[in-house]
Amino acid sequence: MEIAKFWNIIWDNEPFHWAIAAVLIVAIVVEIYTVWWYLHLECGETQASISFLIKLQNGKNANKLNKVSRWLKKHLGTDDVKKIRQNIAQNDDRIILIKYPSVLARPIPRTSLRFVTTLCTAIGVLGTFYGIQKGLQGINLSTENSQELMNASTGLLQGMTTAFSTSLMGLGSGSLFTLVLFGCDWRRQQGRDSLRQKLENIATLKTADNGNHEVFEALSLVAKNLTGLKQPG
Repeated sequence: MEIAKFWNIIWDNEPFHWAIAAVLIVAIVVEIYTVWWYLHLECGETQASISFLIKLQNGKNANKLNKVSRWLKKHLGTDDVKKIRQNIAQNDDRIILIKYPSVLARPIPRTSLRFVTTLCTAIGVLGTFYGIQKGLQGINLSTENSQELMNASTGLLQGMTTAFSTSLMGLGSGSLFTLVLFGCDWRRQQGRDSLRQKLENIATLKTADNGNHEVFEALSLVAKNLTGLKQPG
């Protein structure tokens, strides 16, 4: 019941109200879509690849998708499961990355819809002046007819109702969209940070130290093969 009363206060079925509502709804839909696009499309390949590597690290079998193969070749140098398992075994259960995922290194994308808050407020202010002007148009200050003044006062009150309800609609919609922006930014940040943490738990970026370790392993293998050869007389 209270919600219905509140709605009747801010909604007056004027063009300005419909304009604010249309801008708000479209902006919310676009903002939610951009969050989905970032988490499931831009970060989706990295997310699937990290899940694949976690399963390999735990000794489980995992299905290797095409996008996972591309990611493994780019960031590990190979998509051969046997080589990856050897990589894990030789590096204390850690995976050596030759390239860190750029999607996790760069800042999260900022929304381009922050102007919507100002736009909703501006439409509300415009509707306020429209309502005031609409109410003042019916007032004839030179008349002495009390009935005419009463009718003009009624028209002024109706115009003021439109004015104040439009202002409330604009300010309320702008405030609501600010909260939506905060929630969407938090969701992007939380999703990116979660992937970062998962990757840091299982992988290490290739450095000079672990690179020298690989060279040492290769030289040791060559030395073992040479010991079996006969020395020339």
